[in-house]
Formats: sequence, structure tokens, C-alpha cells
Amino acid sequence: MHILLLLLVVALLSWSNIDLRTQIIVETVILIFCIPDLILGFRKSPPFIPSFKRDIRLMMRFAAIKKNDVVIDPGCGDGRLVFEAARQGATATGYEFAVPAYLYAKIRSFFHPRSSIRFGDFWKQDYSQADVVFCYLLPDTMKQFYTKIWPQLKPGCRVVSNSFSMKTLKPDKSEQGIHLYIK
Repeated sequence: MHILLLLLVVALLSWSNIDLRTQIIVETVILIFCIPDLILGFRKSPPFIPSFKRDIRLMMRFAAIKKNDVVIDPGCGDGRLVFEAARQGATATGYEFAVPAYLYAKIRSFFHPRSSIRFGDFWKQDYSQADVVFCYLLPDTMKQFYTKIWPQLKPGCRVVSNSFSMKTLKPDKSEQGIHLYIK
């Protein structure tokens, strides 16, 4: 997606009256935004697809967030689940590796106390203290979640997944494509 945007901008800039130096700067900045998508594209990472408000409400109900819960959202995108969890009293952290989504969520996090947006690979994080983990990950990524992250979770941790289930586990609850797993 960002590659197409880069090509479009390059074409538009080359047809405009912008000086070469400005054109190179703009193209370089856009390319920097594309690099994480290129890297993650080769790793079959999920694209950023925002959750609908209806799904967020159901995910929050399934999560049953209590004050001071530790909430983690791997691949948080624009941070909307992180911010909603923080509004409900949790200490919420989102991890994002795509630069544009990270920057957007990071800026929004300044207006949401108790929330934190971090740039980085969510596979390399510590989930052992999480009370709730939100997932909106593709089926292959959910398989990896089960093998890499699920074992780190403490007993009683609630995993709430949007759209995709962990095929090796039966959800404790499912409704309208939202799945709840309790470790």
C-alpha cells in the first residue's frame, strides 16, 4: 500500500515544478515510512485494519477490564483499543512496527493518560504481567501467538481476539466474530 503511495508521489513530484532537492527530501521521507511495511510484508505480518466501534465495545465487554489491569495490544495500529482500556482504568500498552500507524498512535497517546504506545516488534515483548491481551491478527499470526505468547501469559489472563481464533484452543466465549480465551 505504501509502495503505491510512494510511486504516486514520485510521479506527481516529477511532473510538478518542485525543485530537485525538495523532491528528493519528500521521496526519502515517504520511503522511510515504507521500509517497515516492506520488512513486515516479507514476514507475513498483518496489515493495519481498524476495529469497528461495535467490535471495540464487544471486545471491552469480553475483556472485563478492572482498574489497574495491565493491558497489552500487540500490533495496536492507531491505538484505539489501548486508549479505551486506559479510559477504563487500565495501564495499557500498545506495540506497533509500522511507522505511520505508530506516529499517529503515539501522538494520540499524549491525550490519554495511563496509555503507552511503543515502537517495536511485538514478538520480542514480555507478556508475563498482562491481565488482558487484545489481538487482531491473521490466522497464521494467531498460530504464532499461541506458540510464542500464550505460554508467557499468567493464569487468568484474558485474551480477546477480533475476527480470528486460535484453532488449537476452544474460546471461552465467542460472539459476532470476537473470541475470548482465559488462560
